[in-house]
Formats: sequence, structure tokens, C-alpha cells
Amino acid sequence: ERYCVCHPYEITYIRFAKWEERHQQLTRARSVFEKALKDLPEEEESTAIYIAFAKFEERCHEYKRARVLYKFALDKFPKEKSADLYKEFISFEKQHGDRHGIEDVIVNKRRFQYEAQITDDSHNYDAWFDYIRLEEGLGESNYEKTRDVYERAIANIPPVEEKKYWKRYIYIWINYAIFEELEAKNFENTRQVYRQCLSVI
Repeated sequence: ERYCVCHPYEITYIRFAKWEERHQQLTRARSVFEKALKDLPEEEESTAIYIAFAKFEERCHEYKRARVLYKFALDKFPKEKSADLYKEFISFEKQHGDRHGIEDVIVNKRRFQYEAQITDDSHNYDAWFDYIRLEEGLGESNYEKTRDVYERAIANIPPVEEKKYWKRYIYIWINYAIFEELEAKNFENTRQVYRQCLSVI
């Protein structure tokens, strides 16, 4: 314990917790992880401590605790720093999750991939179309998220006046209007989408 105080690093806490676990001191191992999450400075904390803690809970057959740790860490860390965390969470859900949990993880992984593609190139309309299809496929409970992705997509006006760029861009507008009319059955929003499209053109 004194070593952890003198060397407040993630790896120190992980090694100490593993040592306690090897000696069948599961409660003490858990408290080492909890102390690490409480005491580690922000700059010292990474996904590694959460992965180690979640795997420990998994070995203790505390699957709900492990799931909460993974989800908390996924919310806490930016997507570009949490690729390993996603991989571990997917593996965990495949082993211990129900069908709904596994589907959630797969959808989130695909969202992560599409977000990376559109971050690299916000005018990649094919990636926007794939992302929109993913959100639309999740049904009525996901309409707000679908609208959000449409709005983000149409905000990326083509930088040059070439027909091939504008053609894909206009298709996003048309699909947005069709989504509002046929899926969401929101006719006022449909009119608004058409008006906005005409103002941009």
C-alpha cells in the first residue's frame, strides 16, 4: 500500500490488485481497484485500469459490475482512445451478454467506425449514408438520433460546385424528407426539410 502511495501509477495499482487476487483476497483486490479510480490523477488514468478492473469482476462472476465498468469507461474516454476498451467490451458481451446487449455493442462499434470515417472526411457522403441507414434501421425509438445524423450530414455542403459531389449531397436531403414523411410521419418536418434544401440550392 505504501508503494502505491509513493508511486501513484496505474500499473502499480493493477499489480497490487493482481497480487491480492492471487492470494485469494478478492475483497481487498476490489478495494485496491476502487482506491485507484478514486486516487489516481486524471493524467495517469487510462482505459487500462478499467479493463483490468472489469476483467477482475468477470473472474469473480460479477458480470453486472463488469458491464457497468465497461460502460462507464466508454462514456468517460474519447472514442479515439478507447479502441481496446471497445474490443474487450465486445468480447465480454459475446460471452456474458444477452441478445440485446450484443446488438447494442455491435451498433456502437459501427457508430464508432462511421464517426471515425466522417471525422477524417466530413464530405464522405457514402459514410454518411451508411451511418444514416444504421440509425434508421434501429426503428422508431431512435428517430431523434437519426435526425441528428441527417442534420450533421446536410451541414457539410460540398466545397466545390461539381455535379458528382452535389448529386450525393442532394440525395441526403431527399432521403431526409422521405424519412420524415414515410417513417416518422411528421409532415411539418417534411415541409421544413424541403424548404431548407431549396434555400441551400
